[in-house]
Amino acid sequence: SITKYNVGCQKDSALLLAELRSQAGEREIVIVPGQFENDLSIACSLGSIKTNVALLAQVRADYPDAFIIFKEHPDVYSGVRPGALGEQAAQSFADLYLADIDMASLLVCADRVCTLTSFTGFEALLRGKQVSVYGSPFYAGWGLTEDKISLPDRRRQLVLVELVYGAMIEYSRYVDWSTG
Repeated sequence: SITKYNVGCQKDSALLLAELRSQAGEREIVIVPGQFENDLSIACSLGSIKTNVALLAQVRADYPDAFIIFKEHPDVYSGVRPGALGEQAAQSFADLYLADIDMASLLVCADRVCTLTSFTGFEALLRGKQVSVYGSPFYAGWGLTEDKISLPDRRRQLVLVELVYGAMIEYSRYVDWSTG
């Protein structure tokens, strides 16, 4: 299974799901992917939430009965970028803090992903998961996500295959580094 960040401990998805389901009980499992807060995708995003802790607080308010898992961003966790939220701060709102686990294994376990602008939301859509968006990533506003802010410029309703085609074929430009 492919994900943007193929890092972290890979766990057997069935075992991880059983472990998380035993902790969550019947509650919805919500994954909140941490983001590098100084990223332009957050700075340029619509909406007022701009930090991981503010996102977690809002997700807890919106889904008070959910089993919320905060997954630290791999670049932040590894120390490549500053700004780790950390376990203590995350657990003010989340039920579980995870850092060194690959996202592909974790997405198998998710009922829903809640994010600002993370590419993980797109990955979750590809896996048939519910996605709640608090910012304005490219995949929001087309009728495929539960948008927590208004995105008035996006008036069309898309099916997933149209979004994938637009994002990965029509809009993207690929460069062969050896030929330019």
